[in-house]
Amino acid sequence: MDANGRGFAQTDLLLFPTDTVVLVELKLSYYEEAWNQLDVLYGPLCQEIWPDRRQVRGLVCRNMGGPVEGALQGGPAIREYIETTTGPSRFLAHWIGV
Repeated sequence: MDANGRGFAQTDLLLFPTDTVVLVELKLSYYEEAWNQLDVLYGPLCQEIWPDRRQVRGLVCRNMGGPVEGALQGGPAIREYIETTTGPSRFLAHWIGV
C-alpha cells in the first residue's frame, strides 16, 4: 500500500540482462521523491520475486529542471552503466530524445 491506497505495483519498465533485474521509472519531470517509488515499493517487491538477481534501479526524466550532477545522457550511457556496475545500484538519466 502506498500514498494512493491499496493497488497494484506496476513499474514502467523491467529489463532482465544476464543475472540482473533493472527497474526503471519514467517521469516527465525530475523530482527527488520519485526515488521513493523505486526504493520503497518496487525494489523490495522485486527482491522477493527475484532474490538471486542483482538489482539496478533507474529514474529516467525528460525535464531535469536544471543541471543534475551525475545524470546519464541517453540510452548508450544507461546501457554502459548497467553492464559495468556491480552490486545493487541506481542511476538517474536525462532523456533528451532520439
